[in-house]
Amino acid sequence: MRPWHWQSVDSDARTLAQGNYAALAHLGPQLEALAGPQRFAVVYGVAAAAATVASLALNGGRRSLGASGAVFGVAAALARYHRWAGSRVCGCG
Repeated sequence: MRPWHWQSVDSDARTLAQGNYAALAHLGPQLEALAGPQRFAVVYGVAAAAATVASLALNGGRRSLGASGAVFGVAAALARYHRWAGSRVCGCG
């Protein structure tokens, strides 16, 4: 299995339906509208790769499934953008 495929599959159907994909469906379009589709894809891909490396390192090389790391990367990028934009608008950041 290729590392980037691990980021698109969840091992639990409940998590799949209620967790990562719901968050990505909510946050993804927001970030994509702000950053554009190419930058969104880069953010998602880099976050997924970093999460995969971190998961392998912290789990003794055992593989894991899930998109949580990539979703957290999207959320972090969106939060960072809003913090940056807010500081530029109101000078309060």
